[in-house]
Amino acid sequence: YTCTVTTTCSPVCGGFTPNPRSTSSSLNIEVAPGPQLPDVTAVQFDPTSVLIFWTALVSANLAVRYNIYYVVNGSPSSTRRGSTTASFYVLTNLQVGVQYTVSIRAVATYLPSQKATVYILIPGPVTSLHAIRNTFKTITLTWQPPVSNGVIYHHEVTYSNNEVTYSNNEVVRTYKSTTPTFTIAGLDPNTIYTFSVNAYIVTGIGTPQQVQSSTADIPDVTGVVVIAITPTFVRVSWLAVQLPPDGILTGYTVYYRSLLNSSINRPGV
Repeated sequence: YTCTVTTTCSPVCGGFTPNPRSTSSSLNIEVAPGPQLPDVTAVQFDPTSVLIFWTALVSANLAVRYNIYYVVNGSPSSTRRGSTTASFYVLTNLQVGVQYTVSIRAVATYLPSQKATVYILIPGPVTSLHAIRNTFKTITLTWQPPVSNGVIYHHEVTYSNNEVTYSNNEVVRTYKSTTPTFTIAGLDPNTIYTFSVNAYIVTGIGTPQQVQSSTADIPDVTGVVVIAITPTFVRVSWLAVQLPPDGILTGYTVYYRSLLNSSINRPGV
């Protein structure tokens, strides 16, 4: 600021007043800025709420209150959401897929601080989640990423075996995929699995979507024929099983049981 002081003097001489005389002096004054608010961090609290927090200000002008504002999807007007004397605030009832530009301003004694800004976006759920390829040991999933103007860091893919009971709803394994297609390997044949996929972006986690799918079943052996060669030797034959193109036949196991003995013997593969 530039402050100017002007002095005007009108002397009186013999009953006659001459033109008044004025003198001015100027002084440049720089007002110290308000306290700078530290960086603000946002963490998703639940599917529609975000916790924002910052380091409390420490200055001669003690911060007494923080005002929280936000702008929706780049709107030119802002909305005051609330205020607090703590160094955190929970934004609730946020809409999925909407970007919020949140500003925090600390109001100190006489001087407002510079505002700090954080961007919040809760991604929506993935869509069209389904299996596109099932083999004996693998299942390939595909999906559409959520509509989002934020950067998707990765998708989290988890699965569990429906035919096994786990304590505390235990998840078998979790993977991260940077593309909307992922193949899970090392599965058991003819087994139903539940898969869950959700998106991760810088400020939030999308709602998980689930789908069930099963691995391919190993075909049954058909056309079994037993031919007696000698009193103690027989020949067993059968039709070859038809495998998918990526199936690998490692061999057959032959079992037999005597009618006089209920135990099962396995002579070889």
